[in-house]
Amino acid sequence: MAILNAIANSKGSNLLDILHPSTNENNKCEKSLEVQICALLDSNESAAEVANVAAALVKEGFSAIKLKVARGRDPVQDGMLIQEVRKKVGCQIIIRVDANQNWTFEEAMKFATLAKDCNLQYIE
Repeated sequence: MAILNAIANSKGSNLLDILHPSTNENNKCEKSLEVQICALLDSNESAAEVANVAAALVKEGFSAIKLKVARGRDPVQDGMLIQEVRKKVGCQIIIRVDANQNWTFEEAMKFATLAKDCNLQYIE
């Protein structure tokens, strides 16, 4: 810690600026020219149908999709659904998942194991 403080002092800065250079003391909120628009997608249909709807949302211009899962299906089926969606839309879009607190920890872990290669932004 002392070494990091010394480095910061030698640069006329503070430790926060060294560790996180994008932090600006005058403006704590970073400004962005792009706002990501997230579509909400229910997963009550078949995996193929949900994947087709997701692809249509990508064509419309959405940059993120939040999928509602845990709708009475097994987490394994939800995991396969997410795999199908990711395969259909590729990596051109952010995918988020919301189980609405319907999974136990064990069920969430089952899902996460299947979805680990789907590059999800988060599981809610």
